[in-house]
Amino acid sequence: MLIFLAPLYFSLVSTRAAPLDLFGELDVLRPRDQLPLPTCDCPADQRTVFTIVQNCIVTIALCTWSSVHPNIPGRDEGWWEVTRRRIELMLWGLIAPEFILIWAMRQWRGARHITQKVHELCDVRWTMTHGHFVQMGGFTLMDGDVNKGVLAAEKFQELLKAKKIDLPTITEEEINDRSKGDGLSATLTVVQTTWFIIQFFLRLREYKGLAITHIEWLTVAVAIFNGALHFLWWRKPLNAQFPIPLALRLDASNPVQDAELPSGEVYICQIPIFVEFMGQQKLQHLMTGRTWAETKETLDKPDQAISGSERKDYQKGSRITRGFTKLTSFISNPLKALTRRLGEITALNHVVKEGATRVPTFYGAEIDSNSRMHWQWIIAILFSIIFGVIHFLAFFVSTFPTETEGYVWLFSSFFTLLPIPNLLSFVYIQHQHGRQMLIARISTLLGIYILARVILFVLGFTTLRGLPPAALDNIHFNHIFTDN
Repeated sequence: MLIFLAPLYFSLVSTRAAPLDLFGELDVLRPRDQLPLPTCDCPADQRTVFTIVQNCIVTIALCTWSSVHPNIPGRDEGWWEVTRRRIELMLWGLIAPEFILIWAMRQWRGARHITQKVHELCDVRWTMTHGHFVQMGGFTLMDGDVNKGVLAAEKFQELLKAKKIDLPTITEEEINDRSKGDGLSATLTVVQTTWFIIQFFLRLREYKGLAITHIEWLTVAVAIFNGALHFLWWRKPLNAQFPIPLALRLDASNPVQDAELPSGEVYICQIPIFVEFMGQQKLQHLMTGRTWAETKETLDKPDQAISGSERKDYQKGSRITRGFTKLTSFISNPLKALTRRLGEITALNHVVKEGATRVPTFYGAEIDSNSRMHWQWIIAILFSIIFGVIHFLAFFVSTFPTETEGYVWLFSSFFTLLPIPNLLSFVYIQHQHGRQMLIARISTLLGIYILARVILFVLGFTTLRGLPPAALDNIHFNHIFTDN
């Protein structure tokens, strides 16, 4: 980490060079008591740009790495695939924390639902750790010596209800023993994050005398979101690597079969809050009589969003028009990929194919339709608003090196408030302009949102070049606790 921070530090501080005195008196020949003592030009009560950046990056890294609990990987996956998926989750936690929060709430409700079902079917009280372990792909179904693949939460409940499997007798301690999380890293994360937030609010309390840098505003926003993730995933095992085989009972015949699955890589991108308020059938009618499902191949077609009449004009158009259309497709395709991935995060249910070695990355147990509640989306919207308000406060409390950077920060902060409320409202575009227009609008919105988040992070670093003197002052705790 210091290798990457060192160039940034030396680019932000001024240095001066002087000629070397190659023939001067060598210090090594002096007596020890005559050697010059090292000096520091920085006052003792000030911090440096390097320590500010280091403190923020360490806090963000600890938060995003320890708060996101991935599902169990497949048995055939290598270390690179597991690491890549973990890094992706960290990046989503930085760029789109609201969506990760929705996934965490869905898994919390799923784990709770599993424990209730087990108590209902077997009169055994499982813990939330048991529920999370089932949901994250902790069991694989064995038919004799044949591995039938991972047991999704829905399949687990069906087989348990049909008495085709026995309830696992694994204890919570045994599950935690499979977890790779350790108390030291969790304690370090809690201590570092808590201390950072305390210092932040102490500086905010004395903001007229102690300035707060913009990278600190970004860090505290990430820390607040990851605190919520820690709460929701506190009982979920961290980095468990191997599932437990669960044998199909010998007297079981014709085990529950999976429903016929569509071909291609399919994800269901429903809008949960509308399902809860309007009902599944009415929403499907609004969405042209079927659930909105897109294959990867369909979304990746450059001309998929062009209607039939527009396609004829395109074929007859000039070379400039064709070039512009290709450029638009080149830009829109990555946005469609982002839309597809974010759709997987917020989807109500995921397809777990028969024989799969793991559950999907953003899998959450499907809850009965009559128990689906919109409170998780309301909480996500509230956190989204809090996230944006934190950035708005930074505009009014902190100073910027230039006026332009201040307004760019303000506009980017405004766009961080847009994604979830507007994502929900755009469902009505489907009714008037068709499904492809809906995809295009959502892709554009998410593209603007992600761009705004990236701009905020860039500004958090670039504004370090012109910090006011008050931003480098340390907190004087004796003054804070003695002043009225």
